[in-house]
Amino acid sequence: MAGACGGIAALVTAAATPEVRRDRGRRDLAAGLVVAVVCSVTVAGTARQFYSAYGAWSPAVAEQVLVPDLPVSVGAVAYRTRLAESPDALLKAGAGFVIKTGSRLIAYGGRSGKVRWQADFSQIGVKDLDLSDISQGKVAGTDVLRIRVGAVLFSLDEITGRIVKTEHVNDDSNGPSALKGFREELRDLRFGDGGTVTARQSLKGPRVIRLDYRADLEEKPKRTEIQVVDAGFARPNLERIGGHVVVVASPANLYEVDPVAGNVVGAHTNPCAPDGETRLYSVPGAFVVWCRHFEATAISHDEIVGLVPRTR
Repeated sequence: MAGACGGIAALVTAAATPEVRRDRGRRDLAAGLVVAVVCSVTVAGTARQFYSAYGAWSPAVAEQVLVPDLPVSVGAVAYRTRLAESPDALLKAGAGFVIKTGSRLIAYGGRSGKVRWQADFSQIGVKDLDLSDISQGKVAGTDVLRIRVGAVLFSLDEITGRIVKTEHVNDDSNGPSALKGFREELRDLRFGDGGTVTARQSLKGPRVIRLDYRADLEEKPKRTEIQVVDAGFARPNLERIGGHVVVVASPANLYEVDPVAGNVVGAHTNPCAPDGETRLYSVPGAFVVWCRHFEATAISHDEIVGLVPRTR
């Protein structure tokens, strides 16, 4: 808008005749006043259209709470939350996690597995949120989810769901996407000491998942191999917990690995049914397992299982 207004002013000045230029001071002042009035009316109109479209909409918000610590060990099953619809993605955020289903974002408490807040963007005409339009950031020190809807950017408090900022944006970028879909494989994991754990599935010989830990690019990797019991569970999927990594390689067990030492330190019961698929997330208050169950080839239902261990 500023560029357009500047262009109008330039055209007015350029169109002045030699006679007008002799009285340039008065003519420039008049042109400037005309441009200012036109631009202020245009900007005000745009602002009214923008805020009238979304100003009355608000998520169903929650109270402000302290964010629980991240888990440092795998605990026992504290809850099973069966979901009414199969989500597209899950994100560690706020006091637990957020799932995305179509045009809705639903936040859950990590310790309780209960809904905290919801934002239904279908109420403002959105049929389906694109994962690439959702990212995380900060507004005045508050952790927020940034959701782009057309040319509008909403910033929602991760803990309460409250809208802390609404702005009009002109560019197409919204930062890196915060959400990962269920089918996306997690193969590389940054570790607390700056090292990297990389998971690979063997394609020849014994069915194993290999975890390679590197403190830096120059170092020879420390390798841990886990036998795959069922080829259907060989899709690399791992998550960090405390100083260890947990990986899915069996319909029955979650394997806990010390990547620095290069050995398996324990096995935990996989809370998902053998006919399902498993995704792992370390979120505030719990180590959660996203279970997707099937009947024949169709999705039966999804549930989130919260394993609540001791926290630091």
